[in-house]
Amino acid sequence: MSNSNINDLHRSLDEALAFLKESDKGLPTNYKSSDVDSLLSRCQQIVEKSQRPPTIRSIHHFACSGGTLVSKCIAAMPNTYLLSEVHPTSTITINNDSPEFRPTDMTSLGHYAGIPRIEALSETLFVSQVEVIQRHLENISSKLVLREHSHSDYCVGTSYANQPVLIKLFKELFIHKKLLTVRDPVDSFMSLTKNGWLHFSPATFDGYCERFLAFISHFEPREILKYEDFVDEPEKSMVRVSDILEIDYNPDFEDFYDIFNVTGDSGRRSEGIKKRERREVTEELQKEIENSPNYNLVKKTLKY
Repeated sequence: MSNSNINDLHRSLDEALAFLKESDKGLPTNYKSSDVDSLLSRCQQIVEKSQRPPTIRSIHHFACSGGTLVSKCIAAMPNTYLLSEVHPTSTITINNDSPEFRPTDMTSLGHYAGIPRIEALSETLFVSQVEVIQRHLENISSKLVLREHSHSDYCVGTSYANQPVLIKLFKELFIHKKLLTVRDPVDSFMSLTKNGWLHFSPATFDGYCERFLAFISHFEPREILKYEDFVDEPEKSMVRVSDILEIDYNPDFEDFYDIFNVTGDSGRRSEGIKKRERREVTEELQKEIENSPNYNLVKKTLKY
């Protein structure tokens, strides 16, 4: 039932009651005001629920910070579906000189076709698709979690975004439940270097920490989970994640989280959830760490 239909019903009931009260015949002998009040109350609840923005859920993190592991564990929660590494305007995989076969990807096809104002169109398409998927899952009593590809906004090129793209797009449309997972930048920076993923310039450790600080500034402390805490206490951490995202919790997630295939799985390989030793820090990087004002601020902010 649409909002207009519900409001019309509400108005008609009010008018009918007023008419009966003023008429010569009066109200029926079996009339109970509590019954009508209850019906009106239920109608009002339906109206309010239909007017409330839908809830959307997302997880955010930098590359090589343990986000894939946490994302797999989220995917292992009951009736929860994770879409991995989404971004409406990322062009990392688009090569206009050599178009690929992507029959279901309207955004990529739009790039290949040279459609004007493609970035704005891409954002509109993205939000509309999220809304459709969200409704589809709600109709089968399930929940959607989006894993943002934050690397596209904060670790590519000479500048970085003013805010994470999902926060920008969703703040006026949804009740946004979001989770940020973080790792000590020393570890994630070394992994980025090893994988050849230093896509930003200047590719210094302090510059990386500057981008990291800008990124985490968009999240409240209650929305932040440290990777180090997660591997120390995975069950306790996933209970907290489930509370933050408002998804159901499965206490047996450790038994089968690894069956879920997600993009970005560049790190651990079926080693279980446990702490791993830090890679050896080079002398050059150690000097950068010691002389990085932004890393000092990271440590103060996140208590590293």
